[in-house]
Amino acid sequence: MSRRIPNSAKVALVVAIGALIALVDQLTKEAAIAGLVPNHTVPVFGDILGWYLTYNDSAAFSIGFGVTWIFTIISSVALLFVLWRAPRIQTTGWLILAGMLTGGISGNLIDRLTREPGFGSGQR
Repeated sequence: MSRRIPNSAKVALVVAIGALIALVDQLTKEAAIAGLVPNHTVPVFGDILGWYLTYNDSAAFSIGFGVTWIFTIISSVALLFVLWRAPRIQTTGWLILAGMLTGGISGNLIDRLTREPGFGSGQR
């Protein structure tokens, strides 16, 4: 017999995991920006693996130059949808995955809303 998780606890878990992942996302981006030079490789494991800082001036995957605001809207809707569905999730594993998804979406939204070139179209 499994215990039923209250809906408020489900949402709280999704939000907590999402907040942690968004925080790690933002901290690692800031560390990369502070410690790396754009378009210059820093070897980590010889020539096999390295750190390389570059910026995407398009909406996603170098596609959609100038329309990043569309992805801001899509991300906002996706985030609201995940949070709306969280109370209906039945297993802890799916709650954790929903939290991870929430963190990824939130990290991208933070970038689009706070980074250059401006509100709704940030690129880092």
